[in-house]
Amino acid sequence: MVTHQKEVLIVDDDLAMRLAMKKIFEADGLRVFEANSVPAAFTFLENRSPHLIFLDVIMPDTNGFVLLEEWKKTKKLQNIPIIISSVVGHKTLITKAMALGATDYIVKPFSASTLIHKTKKALKQQVSALHRFSQLQKPNVRATLPGKITAISEIGYLAETSAKLARNSIVDMYSQILSDMGAIDYPKKIVSYTSKQTEPGQYIHKIIFIGISETVAKKIRKRTRNWK
Repeated sequence: MVTHQKEVLIVDDDLAMRLAMKKIFEADGLRVFEANSVPAAFTFLENRSPHLIFLDVIMPDTNGFVLLEEWKKTKKLQNIPIIISSVVGHKTLITKAMALGATDYIVKPFSASTLIHKTKKALKQQVSALHRFSQLQKPNVRATLPGKITAISEIGYLAETSAKLARNSIVDMYSQILSDMGAIDYPKKIVSYTSKQTEPGQYIHKIIFIGISETVAKKIRKRTRNWK
């Protein structure tokens, strides 16, 4: 049984076919919606997003392939799996459907077991809907990229990285030299203007230590004075 009351939309102008599919789906625990025309399908999809769509190729008002291509370009519908149904099972048509974004292709007439098998397979492959976080809810994420320190002083350093970093960004950079000097735990802030590109794929950033103690500053000065 398919659980959690998944919703399936059947887009087919054949009433007998819709009723037969509905009976099979409902027996397997699915919630079924029907559209006997393209306008009816559009009206439904304006207000609801099913978990799966069965789309007949031959419709009185358009070709199912045209509709498939259009829906797969629509942001709201592009992640909903669509299974094409047709009385024609030619390999060329199946290849065309898959190239346009169909999840699967089923040839009429089909058995109940084949229909349920393809349905369950498509639902498992379905891309989950994205949850949008509010500004206050957005969780932090840490990204790592390679880089090198090219110069250092008691107030900050120059770092060369493989990506542009925005001005006034707070960055968390690790380097053994920063650790040795006791500066690794201080927040670091990019203060340079737009990252300067030194060569293709490399950018230099001026970064300062925030709230660094005088003790650590002296340690950095003492160490750098001994460098040649």
